[in-house]
Amino acid sequence: MLNNETCVCLTELSRRLPRLNGKRIAISTLWRWAMKGIHGERLESRRLGKRLLSSVEAVDRFSARLSDRVAEEFKKTAPPPPARRTTTRQAEREQARAEAALTAAGILPAEG
Repeated sequence: MLNNETCVCLTELSRRLPRLNGKRIAISTLWRWAMKGIHGERLESRRLGKRLLSSVEAVDRFSARLSDRVAEEFKKTAPPPPARRTTTRQAEREQARAEAALTAAGILPAEG
């Protein structure tokens, strides 16, 4: 994907990216994203001599992939929705039906 983009060294890329909390993204952070990645996602980059090059668009794609992955992981670990609330009358009817079924099956003694 880097073929049609303006690739710059990580120092220049750090200057071009938006600041986070008033600070530039550190060059070492960009290097780590390119070489090691985060959560299995790596920043697209290419070497030219001793320099590592990437682009603002590559950082944008990297960020989007990370966001998608975090959202998927959240869905897997999110608690289930709360159970439907029942009224007292509904609970009493359910209990009566269950007791009748258990009595018919011979599990509960018949009242009488």
